[in-house]
Amino acid sequence: MDEPGPNLLRHVFPSYRVPRLGFPEAGLPTHLPAAARCIDTTLGQGRAVLAAPDPGQLARLHRLLAELDARAGLLRGLELRLRDRADRELVAAALEEHTRGENPLAPTVSLPASAETLALLEGLPLREAGLALPASDYLVAGGGRAALAEELPALLDLCLEQGIQPRLDLLDVTRADLRPLLPILERSLGHVTGRGARLRLRLVDSFGLGLPFAEAPLPRSVPRLLAELRERFGLQPGDLEFEAHDDLGLALATSLAAWLHGAGGLVGSLGGVGERAGLAPLELLLLHLAGCYGSDCELARVTDLYALLAPLGLRLSPRHPLFGEEALRAEQTLPGELQGPFDTFRVLGLAQRGR
Repeated sequence: MDEPGPNLLRHVFPSYRVPRLGFPEAGLPTHLPAAARCIDTTLGQGRAVLAAPDPGQLARLHRLLAELDARAGLLRGLELRLRDRADRELVAAALEEHTRGENPLAPTVSLPASAETLALLEGLPLREAGLALPASDYLVAGGGRAALAEELPALLDLCLEQGIQPRLDLLDVTRADLRPLLPILERSLGHVTGRGARLRLRLVDSFGLGLPFAEAPLPRSVPRLLAELRERFGLQPGDLEFEAHDDLGLALATSLAAWLHGAGGLVGSLGGVGERAGLAPLELLLLHLAGCYGSDCELARVTDLYALLAPLGLRLSPRHPLFGEEALRAEQTLPGELQGPFDTFRVLGLAQRGR
């Protein structure tokens, strides 16, 4: 029977807002975080292909990222690389902006887990620092894992003594034999808990080999990896993060699967910038999370951010979803309310472009 008019499912596809994602009560994922956070690593992992910004570019990047979040509370962290003294100066500048209230996003860093690199943390008022821990045998030669496991408690103490919460970034975890890794994690978690602090874990799909399916076996199944850590160590969404690389084109899918299965933090970069095929695009992570939590980001700021990063080396595919120069080009335009996705995408400030 014909309806009196078109049913455009506006509760799912509202005009001028991002598409909504509402799980029916019976189908609510068991481990869906009550709140989620995105961590921007454009100046962290993205520095593999981007030049360092000058102070003016750094300040503008921070302002635009804050405007992008638009008080939705979905963008919570700004991660920077820390490898040498030049990186340290950039981190110090970001921390000064945050202290002055000019940047609401708390800066964090990622760095190799060694006493030499941790010396760069001295005097920096950071809340958190990520220590890169090779998880797979592809990254650990000979007795390297045993040596690192022996050194790890002292490295965690170096962070704690400076008032910095440590985080372990488990590199290449989707190619890892978990059997030798789990005892190291158990000791590390117990060590930090015994010091009255909490240790966050970040699962890093370093080569994009993770799969979003619970039906897939370990270690490639991202849902199974998270289930193993949750059940073994009693970890909550705030204790778990996921960083996906896009070598096989699944970074966005595996990131969202990680979120559905209990990872409260998702790591991405603007435009997906990063080494090789890049990472999950931050702007698309925000769009999907906003749709789930009933909030809205100021996604029109994304094109301003791209323009800011272009002089630093950002090269965006013209077919990049939503924001590429050719992404909204269509063979024909439908009239009125039947414009389909173009109606919804007006929220991005992209109406008429590429049409």
